[in-house]
Amino acid sequence: MKTAYIFPGQGAQKIGMASDFYESELCKKANEVCGFDLISIMKDGPAESLTLTTYCQPALFLHSALVLEAMEKHGISLDPQYFLGLSLGEYSAMYAAGVMSFEDILKALVVRGGAMQEACENEPGGMLTVIGLDDEIVVESCESAREDSVLQAANFNAPGQIVLSGRSDALERVQEILKEKGARRVMPLNVAGAFHSPLMQSAADKLKACLSEMTLNPGAEKVVSNVTARPHDSNSIVETLVNQITAPVRWTSSIQWLAEEQNIDTFVELGTGKVLSGLVKRIASNVDRKSADGAQDIPDLVVAD
Repeated sequence: MKTAYIFPGQGAQKIGMASDFYESELCKKANEVCGFDLISIMKDGPAESLTLTTYCQPALFLHSALVLEAMEKHGISLDPQYFLGLSLGEYSAMYAAGVMSFEDILKALVVRGGAMQEACENEPGGMLTVIGLDDEIVVESCESAREDSVLQAANFNAPGQIVLSGRSDALERVQEILKEKGARRVMPLNVAGAFHSPLMQSAADKLKACLSEMTLNPGAEKVVSNVTARPHDSNSIVETLVNQITAPVRWTSSIQWLAEEQNIDTFVELGTGKVLSGLVKRIASNVDRKSADGAQDIPDLVVAD
């Protein structure tokens, strides 16, 4: 068995997330590092607060870290060959691979989340999901609709499922084009702004200053980058993580590379929900998929001989 651990990103959050693990010392440490009561927001919401990037990003990372801790306590390791995460989930992958410490990642995500929220307020925009068209057609439609505005593919999630990001005027134009091209569904997303687009450049600048001060350990060659869909180069980790804020997430290509070229046959989703497991099924239907969200899921990760 060749395994990759995968970690969820923004959108998977829910009130009560990680509730099985609130007694962990990691929760206390997370509140101290963040400087706010992250656990109360995860436990009780309100949903409007948990949706904010400021709180959502450290919450999702913490949940994944708690699952990893629970696995360690049970003596469970599936000896992953690779780690990857969707957008902010890439930081969970860095943690699992030992590249960045728990404290440093929380500090980085507080900066990243806060800066992205500020960028959303200063550079209004939005996102929409496109279902049922080839990547090339969607990208060409973006080029036609962009004009002098901002519009680009933000997430290549699975074949026939792409998320676009940009200013409202360009999003309105591209919706009409995509419907004419035969898109099955074009759905605006309930998000704060235009993530993974140039409108996030101010957040990228602030993140760079933060990450540049942190200690990075060996192991990045086992973490697949959202930007390149290939393992990180240890000489350019900060640059690549910074670029990730404004660049498209190449999830489809990442899973295809792992399944087809690296012979990964088992993908294990650790953290909130099972969204990524569903995407993996659409990209590489012949691989096994496992997930762990709560304490009851941990024993099921063990593979019978």
